[in-house]
Amino acid sequence: MVKILKSSKSDDLKAIQRFLLEGFLSSQIRHPNIVRVSDYGGFYEQGEYYIEMEDLGNSNLKEWSKQ
Repeated sequence: MVKILKSSKSDDLKAIQRFLLEGFLSSQIRHPNIVRVSDYGGFYEQGEYYIEMEDLGNSNLKEWSKQ
């Protein structure tokens, strides 16, 4: 799963910093109940930023809680 910073925020330096900080801090967490972040960064020339997370499948929280 990939989280992408909205293109409307790609010129907002504070939004970019918060997004990349989220990626960095999330990648440091190791807990069975928290999704793992495997990569984060951006294509700086294009103004595109991403956070790559483990794929939990096509289930949603409501379906998962019934298991």
